[in-house]
Amino acid sequence: MCQVIRHSCCSKSSFSEQVDRLLSVCNQRLYLLSQLRKQGLADKCSGIVYDALVVGKVLYALSGWGGYVSQTQKDRIDASFRKACKWRLTSKLYNYMSYFLKLIENCLLVVKPTVTACITCCRLVVRLFRLHCYLGNTTMMSPE
Repeated sequence: MCQVIRHSCCSKSSFSEQVDRLLSVCNQRLYLLSQLRKQGLADKCSGIVYDALVVGKVLYALSGWGGYVSQTQKDRIDASFRKACKWRLTSKLYNYMSYFLKLIENCLLVVKPTVTACITCCRLVVRLFRLHCYLGNTTMMSPE
């Protein structure tokens, strides 16, 4: 067990490997959810379970490495969201960037900010800035 924890926490794996692992888990959960729907799970319940099992997993992952992934990897995550809509597992079409921005907004709206929440928020803002620069919007306005 310690080896598994050490590997997942301390390995120097690339973000591509992180995205691969995330999508593998999400695809397993999509399959599980599709089987539950075949057993008679209602549409509304399916959406709730999808939000909990898949969207929650993606949001948790984004808080760690969301600003570092390439456009190709973002497209793969968005494709997983589209697959869920195609399979009618959810009625909402999610988007990588909208969830990354929502994560930062939620962090900024913490009612009782703690030191940990503030540090997490600062990290997310730095990642968002890096993402902004990565997308080619590197010009910054100078104060006048």
